[in-house]
Amino acid sequence: MSLQLQYQFHFKQRDIIREKHRRAQSYKKYLEQREREAQKKAQAAKELKELRDAEEQLQKNLAANNERDSEVESEPEEEENKTDSDDETDLGRSNEKSVIHDGEPDSLLQFLNKNGRRDKFSSSVHAATKAPKNAGEKMEELQTSNHQLQDHVSSLLQELEKTKHELHSVKSENRQLRRTVDILTTQIERYVAEDRRRAGQDLSVSIRPAFSTSDSFDEQISPPSEIPPLAPLEIPDFDFDSFK
Repeated sequence: MSLQLQYQFHFKQRDIIREKHRRAQSYKKYLEQREREAQKKAQAAKELKELRDAEEQLQKNLAANNERDSEVESEPEEEENKTDSDDETDLGRSNEKSVIHDGEPDSLLQFLNKNGRRDKFSSSVHAATKAPKNAGEKMEELQTSNHQLQDHVSSLLQELEKTKHELHSVKSENRQLRRTVDILTTQIERYVAEDRRRAGQDLSVSIRPAFSTSDSFDEQISPPSEIPPLAPLEIPDFDFDSFK
């Protein structure tokens, strides 16, 4: 009887160990899932930060483009003012030439030297400076940069939507795994409680006495009050004459 109980106990312990192993494996998977979820959340936060930085950069670029547009609009007025000033300088030079023809030869030489230095300096300045762009080229460059920024922002928004969808799916999987873990935990606790209850019943059966607890020990081992009738004894018939 004790060997049978030990055999059953070992089999139950084996089942409990297997169940604990399955529970440990499920908990390990749950932890790995949580780690992956945390990594995806961090990646989504990083992408969201990049998107916000890109939006701020886009706003700055748009503000700069607006300033450039205002500068481009103000350039025709400056060119008109410049042409007026050039006309005035040409008129002044013609007046100076008329004065020079009436002046002395020394003043004419001084004027030529001064005018020669000015022309040399102006030629060097024009050679070093870059030709300015017209309004059409500037507008084309601004439109190109705006299109590029809009494409970049749209791609970032698509990535953000994709990340949100993945995060939602991960959260749903996490909830499902938690439900599975709760169900497994409940089943394990129920199994352990039932196993303990069965083990307690087996031990109570094994140590229960053969006689009833309601009867006394003297009553069960005392002889009966009446002796039952016995069968008659058979007396063997011996031939004593053969021994003589």
